[in-house]
Formats: sequence, structure tokens, C-alpha cells
Amino acid sequence: QQPCAPPLQGVHQTGSTPVTFSNHPSRAPVVWLVNGDVTVNGTLNLDGKNGDTLDSLPKEPGPGGFRGAAYAMAPVGVGAGLGPGGSLGANGVYNYGNSKIIPLIGGSGGAGRTAFGEGSGSGAGGAILIAAANTIRVGGIVSANGGSQADPSFTFGGSGGGVRLLASQVLGNGTVRTLGSTPGRIRIEAASTDGRLQLLPSTIVVTPDSPPLIWPPANSPVARVVSVGTQSVPADPRAVLDATGADLVFTNASQSTVVIETRNLPTNSTVNVAIKPRNSVIGFPIMTTARYVSGDAILAMWQVTTNLPLGHCVIQARAVGP
Repeated sequence: QQPCAPPLQGVHQTGSTPVTFSNHPSRAPVVWLVNGDVTVNGTLNLDGKNGDTLDSLPKEPGPGGFRGAAYAMAPVGVGAGLGPGGSLGANGVYNYGNSKIIPLIGGSGGAGRTAFGEGSGSGAGGAILIAAANTIRVGGIVSANGGSQADPSFTFGGSGGGVRLLASQVLGNGTVRTLGSTPGRIRIEAASTDGRLQLLPSTIVVTPDSPPLIWPPANSPVARVVSVGTQSVPADPRAVLDATGADLVFTNASQSTVVIETRNLPTNSTVNVAIKPRNSVIGFPIMTTARYVSGDAILAMWQVTTNLPLGHCVIQARAVGP
């Protein structure tokens, strides 16, 4: 999350056509750093895509969120929703991160459904930070909703994303929303506000830190998968789940050791690993706790040995402090 260009001098969004975002392959969130004012009189749309019974690929989230599960006819089966709160046979849940929305992260996707039929899960709401030196005025809509259940009998919904507005003033009578199967988070940081915004879910306005915190501190806790079996994970994994490729390729299903690296994390923490196939039969995803191997709170190594399923799958690591 580093700005790739000088800060914008001012942003004025109007009109009836919503502003939407094409996801980067990493599904990174949206960050606007503005030296002037920001005006939103139309719609900024970071909503996740709705689930359905036709598409065999995972449903896209808003930028910064996680994908919904893929759909496939039996016996191939459906998968779990992606993201820390995504699971098998359930809506996406936003039960991770923190109220400051640092790091900037969206919601989890919904699972595929098999109870009464078969369908893909909905994508989660994305995440956006708008940081303005002067005033943010919202007369329209800023939306990071999770994708809806097109048919509750066939699809699970995605959870809401995250919206953070940081400015000297936040004004307007518009709407900021991060709704979904589970609501996401909204954070308003301003020295003053006129209190007219409709916030869904509701939140309180807080005074910005001095100086305001934009990026996660350098000493923030980090957990990442560094290798699977004998293969090293790319520095910027993309979790490709289609025929164009993958981060790692194995020629057959076998027992493999997943190695996780943590930084700035006490060694008595818990490191959980989730292995989520794009398509699977009942019994997946694999959820397990990694074993501490070596190191200290500055840098430590953890591992778990498990059987990798056939086909595309995603491996996610999540650390929880003591």
C-alpha cells in the first residue's frame, strides 16, 4: 500500500453513473491521498459481486475484499468463501482486523451452497481510504457492501467491507455503507463534522491522530506463507484460481509441509492455517493450527504438515496474539 503517484490536488465526483473499480490481480484496496477537498455527489461503488448458479469461477469482491466460492456441478462440488472469515457452507464473516481499519482490508466472501442446490458464493465488499488535507463532502453514496444472496436457497452472501474517511472536516447528507451477510466497518476521522451522514452500520466520529496514521507501522505483526513442500512462495502471491496458472504447481496430491514466517509477533501466539480448494467435496476446507518451530518475537518460523487436495486451492495464514 504505497502511493504510486503524487497526492491528488482535489477530487470531485458527480453524475448518475457510479464510479467502479477494476480489481488489480492482487485485489488491493483503494487509497486516495488528496491535498485539497474531496466531493462525492454520485456513487463510489466497491460492492462485491452477487453469487449465482451459473459462473464456475469465484465471484469477485470489491477491491481490498475477498472472493466468493466457486460453483461446479456435483460431484466436483463447491468451495469455501475466501478471506479470514470465509468458511464452508456459510456466509462471509467480518470478524478480523480492527476498528481503525489499519491495515486497510475488506470483507470475506460467501461459501458455495449445496443444501438445496448448487451455486457460487457472493464476493465481499472492498475497502477504501480517502484521506484529504481539507474537507470531504459526501452528498451521494460510498458503498462497500458484500454481494447479496441472489437466491438464498442457492447462494451465500459476502460480508461488508471497510470505508475510512480522514479529513479536517467530513460533511454532507449522503450515505456511507458497508452492509452484507455480516456488516463491515466504517471509520470517520475528522476534527469536525455536521453529523448528517447516514452511516450503515453506525459508528462514532473520532479525532484524527497527530500526525494521522495512514500506513501500518513498520513494526506491525505480519504472518505469511513462505514455502509449501520444496517450493518457495512468490513475494507477491496472487492466488490465481483459473486456467491461466498458479503461484505454485504440484504434479500430484501429496502430504506437504507449509512453512509460515511471522514478524513482530510473540511466540506464544496462535498461527492458524486454512487450505481452501476452489472446488471440493464435503470435508474441506482444512483448518489447522501451525506448530512453532524456532525464532523469537522479531522473526519466527512455524509449520504444519497436511495433505494438499487436487485442483486449485488457496492457503491462508492468520496469526492471533496471546
